[in-house]
Amino acid sequence: MLQEWQARWKSSPNSRFLYGIFPEVNTRRCHRVFLINQILTTHGCFPVHQYRMFGKSSDCECGRDQGTVSHYVYGCQIYREVRQKYIPKNFFELGILELI
Repeated sequence: MLQEWQARWKSSPNSRFLYGIFPEVNTRRCHRVFLINQILTTHGCFPVHQYRMFGKSSDCECGRDQGTVSHYVYGCQIYREVRQKYIPKNFFELGILELI
């Protein structure tokens, strides 16, 4: 079953970003932090996902861009203070695995 899962994961056109981080399937590497899972999968609370699933607005509440993971992490003014408090100064030099 694990080999079949790996073959499907490797050949799927979906989630290539996540595949780049986790190219090998592994039942023991499941992040238990809800928000981290939402960030890695781009599912859940993000407006662009809500738009795809339910037809809601894809715009961020700041009004400057669409509500993507990248927008929240890199540029949303609403979350500027959160980024300053929790994201390291060398954030742009780090890989995604070092951040999670």
